[in-house]
Amino acid sequence: MLDWPHLPFVHRATIGRGLARLVDRRMDIAVEDRPWGFRSTIAVDGVVQPGALDFRWPNRMVLHIPVPRRTIEIPEARDEKSVRTDAPTLRFRTSYYRRLKESAG
Repeated sequence: MLDWPHLPFVHRATIGRGLARLVDRRMDIAVEDRPWGFRSTIAVDGVVQPGALDFRWPNRMVLHIPVPRRTIEIPEARDEKSVRTDAPTLRFRTSYYRRLKESAG
């Protein structure tokens, strides 16, 4: 869920629309540490693109889409509806939380 390159393919008609015409270009991904986690942004051929994705510790993301006055929050894992293709993400989360709980123990 934190990967930018899938947007023009998987979300071509919505949030990836602006990137669909740029798939043959170079995409650079920037990650900036923040007190609450990190922010990820992109540039295509050196031109910074609008939007950002915040990862907020321990497992929350906020997607900033360049639509006036709109922020979309991705639900926490326990509240998110899943499909079969989410298996790797769900497995990661299960393992992550198990290890986090064991390390606190």
